[in-house]
This record gives sequence, C-alpha cells and structure tokens, in this order.
Amino acid sequence: MVCMFLLHLLFLSSCDDSSIPVSAARIEAIRIVNTCKNGSGAFGGCAEIREITLPFVGKGSGFDSGDKYHFGRIFGTNQKFSDKAEKTEQTSSNSVSANPKYWIPASVKQVRVMGGEIGFGAFNGCGCIESVMLDDDVSSIGQWAFHGCIGLKSIALPSSIASLAGYQCFADCISLESIIIPESCAQIGSGAFAGLSALASSWALDIFLKSSSNTLPPGFESGWNRRDSSFEHRYYAYSESEPVSTGGLWHYVDGKPTIW
Repeated sequence: MVCMFLLHLLFLSSCDDSSIPVSAARIEAIRIVNTCKNGSGAFGGCAEIREITLPFVGKGSGFDSGDKYHFGRIFGTNQKFSDKAEKTEQTSSNSVSANPKYWIPASVKQVRVMGGEIGFGAFNGCGCIESVMLDDDVSSIGQWAFHGCIGLKSIALPSSIASLAGYQCFADCISLESIIIPESCAQIGSGAFAGLSALASSWALDIFLKSSSNTLPPGFESGWNRRDSSFEHRYYAYSESEPVSTGGLWHYVDGKPTIW
C-alpha cells in the first residue's frame, strides 16, 4: 500500500539538481514544501506528473532573469519523454540565442506556487498547463510570465497581489475565458491580455475587478485590457446589489462570477 501511494504522490523538503530517482517516473503529484533552490532537471524522469506544488518558480526566490526563472527548469533540457513532452523556451531580457529549451511533461495540468514573484517569462510557452493557483505570498506577476499558455483555463490570483505590471503577462492565453483581479492589484501593464498570434483573433476575456469602483486605478496603463488594435476585453466592477441597468457590474452566484 505504501509503495502504491508513493507512485502517485511525493512530498519533498528540498530539491537539488537531478535529485529525483528514475524510479519516480510514475509519480503523478509532487509537493515541495521547503527548499532554498529548485534543482535543474530534478524532475526529468517524471513523465506522468499531473500536479505540482512549488515554494517558488525557478532556481530560487532571489533569481529573476537569465536561465534561472522558468518553470521548465526543474524538468531539464533533455528530451526524456518521447511524445509525452512539449518543448518550451526560456525568454529573457538578454540574448535570445542563448535561451535554453526545456522539456515539460505534457501530462502537467495543475500548478500551485506558494510564494515569491512570478518573474520574466516564468511560464512562457507552457501550453499543457490548465490551472494555476498562486498563494498569498506571491506578490507580483512579471513580463511575459504566462505568455503563450494556450491551454490555461483558470488562474487564481491571491488577494494580496499588488501588481500585474509585467508587459503582456497573459498574452495569448486563449483558453482563459475569465479572470478575477483582486482589489489589492494597483497596477496592470499595457497589453497584459494581448492577442499576438492568429489563434487569438477571436479571444474574448471577461475581466472581473473585485473593486466596486467604476474608476480604474491610475496604475492601470493605457491598453491594459486591449487584445489588439480593434478589440478590448470587457471588464466589470463588483457589486453586491443588483443595479438599475444591466451591464458593467458582476457578483457571485454559487461561488462563480456572474454579470448582473
């Protein structure tokens, strides 16, 4: 019974480079509860992983650029899964030609991040991920953080999030139909929800602002909700009371955001 359980769920207190044995290939869920760094290629043999919980994204909470911040770093740069993996590229503000390519198991669907910042290109190109949960210790989301996550259907932002100031941080998240922006969020960058590819030509996102004010914070940059030059995603302010006229406001119905 114990062996069967370990094949499905693995708890770790630390994660060094290449620390997960090949025998863990059938693990479906991993949770790292405390670590000073996430090792490169540490989960390179986990071809069937579906869920993963991390204390932060990348090598460590203090790294925010270069080849040390992409989610795929923990799976490594070697193609070990045959047709069970997809290739993603670490973006950076440095030389694009030097960016490493990571192989992420296509089975990965759910990711939870417990803290740190979601830095530059942290999940860039992770098309297999469908659900992301960010805990209260996550403070901001950087440039291109979720760019090209075409399979992302839901993301839970913490009530403490202060900034989505990263340029095009949710660009081309074409499967995302709605997102709730907490009242704590005072900044959203230009083109945060831009559609850059042909796949995004019909993308329409409902943006639910937890704030009850119809006045946008000054930190919401021009074009923050623009998909392209001809279309803007609709946004709604929160109201517990039914308005006189419909449109422009939302509330919860059975725990789900619903437009009045």
